[in-house]
Amino acid sequence: MLAISPQAGQLQLREIDLSSFPVTSIPNLKAVQLQQFEGWMNSFVEDVPGLGHVPLGAMPNPSPSESFANAELGSLVMRIDQVYGSAEAQRNNTISGSDLQGFSVPCAGDCAYIELDDLENAGRNARGSLEGKQWISGKYQEVEGGWGTLRSVNGGREPTGRLPFGSAFKVAVMEPDETSDTVDTALFFRFCANALGCTPYFIGPVPFFTYKANALIFVGDLSNQRVSPISQPTGAIKETEGSSTNDSNPRDDSNPCSLSNVSQTRSDQPTADIDLRALAEAIASVESAGSGGYQAIGVHTCADGGQNCGRGLGRYQFMSYNPYAAQLIAAKPEGQAFLNRVEQGYQPTEAELFQFFPPADQDRALMADLANKFQVTQTQIDPTTGQPFTGDRLIERVAQKHFGGDYSQVDGDGSDALGRLNLRDYGQAALSRYQAEDTLTCAPASSSSSSSTDTENNSTGNETSGQATGTLANPAPNFPVTSEFGPRNSPCAGCSNNHRGIDIGTPEGTPVQAADGGQVVYAGWAEGYGNTVIIDHGNGRQTRYAHLSSMNVAVGTAVDQGQQIADSGMTGLGTGPHLHFEVRTDTTPGQPFSGTAVNPRQYVNF
Repeated sequence: MLAISPQAGQLQLREIDLSSFPVTSIPNLKAVQLQQFEGWMNSFVEDVPGLGHVPLGAMPNPSPSESFANAELGSLVMRIDQVYGSAEAQRNNTISGSDLQGFSVPCAGDCAYIELDDLENAGRNARGSLEGKQWISGKYQEVEGGWGTLRSVNGGREPTGRLPFGSAFKVAVMEPDETSDTVDTALFFRFCANALGCTPYFIGPVPFFTYKANALIFVGDLSNQRVSPISQPTGAIKETEGSSTNDSNPRDDSNPCSLSNVSQTRSDQPTADIDLRALAEAIASVESAGSGGYQAIGVHTCADGGQNCGRGLGRYQFMSYNPYAAQLIAAKPEGQAFLNRVEQGYQPTEAELFQFFPPADQDRALMADLANKFQVTQTQIDPTTGQPFTGDRLIERVAQKHFGGDYSQVDGDGSDALGRLNLRDYGQAALSRYQAEDTLTCAPASSSSSSSTDTENNSTGNETSGQATGTLANPAPNFPVTSEFGPRNSPCAGCSNNHRGIDIGTPEGTPVQAADGGQVVYAGWAEGYGNTVIIDHGNGRQTRYAHLSSMNVAVGTAVDQGQQIADSGMTGLGTGPHLHFEVRTDTTPGQPFSGTAVNPRQYVNF
């Protein structure tokens, strides 16, 4: 045809009536890998037409020859009992792994996970055989996967997870968030080529469902659980409170806030050392000129030729149609109806904003969006230099995309509805604030909010023995308990409804004392907790002191029982000044954030 009418080859697809052609008529479409489609990482399973009407029984099933996957196909549903962050370690009662290693792969460290039970809710006296099973996060742990020649792809590694729906895709737990008792899941896909075998499940993550504690989750058949060698840490970084990204990036141990080597798709791609928290603060400070924090609600506007309409929501002025924000909002009861109203011009109240898009979700959406933007932008060419975006230009361009969208003009003159800044100025303003924030917000935990000099000046002047007595004292005597340990109604947006400590109603600046002697293993910022000190008492027990206004100790400091270690405050998530006090047992020596939280009243007379 082109030989007869060569001009037909110059026509754009939108100029041709394609209504009579099925998608399958495109040659070799089935052979195109998912990641080769532009924007595939921003797509959600819920957007696949008709998928929501497919019953579980009609999901892709494995063939009889796929023995491991066949063992995993089932109809077992469990209840999410608890969610735990990446600081957990030594988890051996797992139901996650791969079809190569089996689905009971233990985890040694960085063990973010969800703890499950077998639907009995009558109390611990009726424990079933499946009570306490652990589904380890595939964001933080990877296992061996694939078979045949293609097994070597991605180094033979894939996120740990399960195949509850058969071998078509793998379901992975991503970011369990202890502060909000929620957990994100994602799908990973693989490529198979007959005799060449199959790659590991490495194509993804594609956002799946977000669950809350006590929700039901489909896990598949738990029979034929083979115990295998431990999983390996991916090096992914824990974000700020409640935040969840889709990255799996190596941690820079010299700078725990750093997001190093943002793109891991190809080893020859440019890398960056990015502090996502500092950039988030920089963006928030730029937006504050026209917003006003987590409760901010922007003007109604439309973009992309009128295809996307909505409002900027919250501290970072996320457009309501942003896929990361929309996913979190739509997952809540009546969330989709809320989005539909905002799209039509409705201006929500602050109460509605906190109901559908609370602060923890705002932070989570921003971290996910920024990580994705960095990954993509690093592969794009800076028209100013003719080279891929790197360094300051990379940060400027990511900020521009946040402001104007992924396809906005580089250094363009376009502005928002308020006419405050154009794209170029916004990027420069964000970079300037980022460079200032990077120094302030990401000091190593050992220096925390008090320098080593401050620590010396605030100490008692006497060398401490750091010896534990074996008994715990009240860290803030003569003040009332305002919130007990255990289940409760969440007192604020993003606050946990399963309280892992006791709150003591201390005014800001109240001296906080060590409950027993020991060594400080953490002194710094922790998601939700704010400024936090953790003391290891050397007997399998740790105590945790949170929401502090200042800290008088650093990592490695030996303290005695009753020694002042900090001043109470209201940093992190909370409703006002107080001291959050936790007791953890069965901890790993020297490892902060390990062990199991128990009721402090078992040890302390408040």
